[in-house]
Amino acid sequence: VWLSRLGAVFAMTAIAAAARATFNSDAIGPLEKVGIGYLVAVGFIAYGLIFRRATDAFSQAVLGCGLAGLYFVTYAALFVDETRVVDTAAWGMKIYFVAGPALLACLLATAVVAHRRRSQTIAGIGLFLTYYSVIVSCIHTPTVEGMAHALITTLVLAIVVLVFHSRHHWLHFSWAALIATHGTYLYFFVLRDAFLDTGISDKAYFWISNGFLAICFILFSLVCVMDARKLGEYRRSVAPMSGVNSAVFLVLTYFAIRTHYPEQQGIFRLAVAGLFVVFAIFAETTGPKRNYLFQIFIAKAVILFTLALQSFLAEKGEILLVALAIECLGLGWSYRRSGIVVFKVLGL
Repeated sequence: VWLSRLGAVFAMTAIAAAARATFNSDAIGPLEKVGIGYLVAVGFIAYGLIFRRATDAFSQAVLGCGLAGLYFVTYAALFVDETRVVDTAAWGMKIYFVAGPALLACLLATAVVAHRRRSQTIAGIGLFLTYYSVIVSCIHTPTVEGMAHALITTLVLAIVVLVFHSRHHWLHFSWAALIATHGTYLYFFVLRDAFLDTGISDKAYFWISNGFLAICFILFSLVCVMDARKLGEYRRSVAPMSGVNSAVFLVLTYFAIRTHYPEQQGIFRLAVAGLFVVFAIFAETTGPKRNYLFQIFIAKAVILFTLALQSFLAEKGEILLVALAIECLGLGWSYRRSGIVVFKVLGL
């Protein structure tokens, strides 16, 4: 088993190095580069289909590499300068009516094969080699098209993760996707602000980037809620996943809203508190009664509601104290009625 896994790692490393050398080479033209890419991808898919033993991680890894290779080569043929075989400038916006369905078909092919094989290996390799196209689109000269590709591809992958977690309960796969998604966002949209030079206004950039972050936050919160769908109870790893997902979203949006819409901080916190209440209801109806994920979402809702009170009543100190006292009374009453410990803790 371990030799099979080591073989898969070496194969992926060799593929990545060979692809980089091929695409950056000046000795051959774009058409030859794309042809080599498709030949390798088809060869790997054929190998994975011929040697399809369920316990063989190597053949599954090779199949995953081949499926993801189809996606990346298709993307490179259309949008990467070193391998572009289509004059996208001449096509104009019509190129997206061709590129969109082609790329989506490659992603769906990977998802369908991983689902039918019930292979977390194929899904994981396909996911992260697909992320490579997102990184390429963000690293090169910033364009609106590159930003659209990065955001749409990442959102589609987050939806795939939600479906896979609902059907197959792949917690490690979901964890890895969460880290990859938020890591990509942190590096390219927070640390580097890679697409500010595309001519997009600050306000438009705020809504695009934070809207994307909010959708990813909702999708991964639903992944956490779906964890009990088959087992009837939540695994311990779901609590940290929910915490990391919420922490990234709340911290990044807090600074973004404080910068662009400081007067709307209270409304934002109140809206997110309501969203946490919805997730708490989902967790309660999906898993066991008064489960810890339900209590985690309730705790987040109360904290955000308290911060919203602070934002609304910051200039009315005595009214804020009365509001907080009423809130503590409500928490105490809720604890007495429900026995849920988190209400008592928050009341302190």
